Amino acid sequence: MWKFRIPCRRRLGRHSIVLALALVGVALSATRANAYQARVRWLPSTDPAVIGYRVYVRQAFRTYPAPVDVGKPAIQSDGTMLAVVGGLVSERTYYLAVSAYSRTLEGWLSHEIALGPTDPCIIDRCYTRTFCDFTLQDDGVSCGDGPCDVCRFARCTALPPVDIAATARVEEKPTGVRARLRGRFVPNGSVDPAITGVLLRFADRSGTMLVETTIPASVLKANANHRRFRLIARDAVYGVRRFNLAVGTNRARVSMLLEGYQFQPLAENPDLTWAMRFGSDQCSVDPEITCHGSRCR
Repeated sequence: MWKFRIPCRRRLGRHSIVLALALVGVALSATRANAYQARVRWLPSTDPAVIGYRVYVRQAFRTYPAPVDVGKPAIQSDGTMLAVVGGLVSERTYYLAVSAYSRTLEGWLSHEIALGPTDPCIIDRCYTRTFCDFTLQDDGVSCGDGPCDVCRFARCTALPPVDIAATARVEEKPTGVRARLRGRFVPNGSVDPAITGVLLRFADRSGTMLVETTIPASVLKANANHRRFRLIARDAVYGVRRFNLAVGTNRARVSMLLEGYQFQPLAENPDLTWAMRFGSDQCSVDPEITCHGSRCR
């Protein structure tokens, strides 16, 4: 059984349509193995011109077929409208949406709701009945809640983390929080941020992400043998004032200076996790940076 509620706003004429879908997959009888129904609930439009609603159901990676016209269902005790669509099969992923219509036109589709398994590294969304986006996220894009969760070969993958031995100093300045970080780690593969860029993530001890900043490869300069890397310009990346990385045979050293109001959560959380990711192959983490006042270790 799945339940989702996602609010969205669309327009019909001059009046807004407010839709909130809550989908429930229900197994049917055993003689129809793996058959399901979906209960679709939405908040009715306040537009007096609306005379009915259509429910759209599509399989993953397909456009929408003709919708199911459910008319104008009675309003439930919780203020929603309810319709049931059947003919769904287990172990398949479906997307559902609702539109409202008047005598002369139909509103935009509501935000889609996925029913069944999905992966954040696979883009599968439709904006209209036939205009859809089916593609893959680039390798290296963050996907899960963990600091090393990354899209890799179209799957959200947790990279094995490499420990950083880090020190930090976090201070509050008139220009915002200033954080100086230094660390050492032993790479478990090649490290070349001039090709992959660098993703910096800071989380609290529970794993809740506080700040994420990307340093693209285009603003990093490497020396001739790609062993030393530095930020080209002080203001090349908003908030990143300095970044230096030296990669040796068995050890890498990194130092950076971050400054700006977007780093305020770092000053408000004395126990931090610092993760640094290079593309989709290398991830380094210090899970326990403890700060006392402005000093961290």
